[in-house]
Amino acid sequence: LVIAGHGRIAETLARFAHILGFSITVADPAATTEGFPDTDHLYTTGLASPEVLIKPNAFVVVATHHKGDHLSIKKALDSNAGYIALVASRTRSEIIFQYLEAAGVPKEKIANGRLRTPAGLDIRAQTPEEIALSIIAEVVAHYRGGSGRPLVETNQIVMGHASRPQPVSSCCAG
Repeated sequence: LVIAGHGRIAETLARFAHILGFSITVADPAATTEGFPDTDHLYTTGLASPEVLIKPNAFVVVATHHKGDHLSIKKALDSNAGYIALVASRTRSEIIFQYLEAAGVPKEKIANGRLRTPAGLDIRAQTPEEIALSIIAEVVAHYRGGSGRPLVETNQIVMGHASRPQPVSSCCAG
């Protein structure tokens, strides 16, 4: 997991990723080892820096709060990352899309499903910790090929029991 950013969302996301066994790279000028004690690689440069490598099929989350997020997203799109997420409002996301188009990034590269913004699953997250939880849940769903839908919808479990076909009464049964 590659994280661009240093705030509470990024720090909590790194903690969750560590618990789940992900290799973690953090790139942000304000990132510290105190804020990210469990990272494998910590760069005090932005993600757009040439020294920060994005491996093929990596998961990239940009949580920079407008500080170079357009450059980080462009670098991620230019890589072979399998999942790219931007922590941003819909309005900010539109601004990033406009920047990418102006920078000559082909629309197909933007709209091919790798870039997800706003980042995370819809759990009505309010706090930075809840937002980080929704993002790591989306990362795991992508990694495992899950849908991100509630299990009750995918396994048809109702009140703790798998649903079973019910006998049908027939008007003509003898």
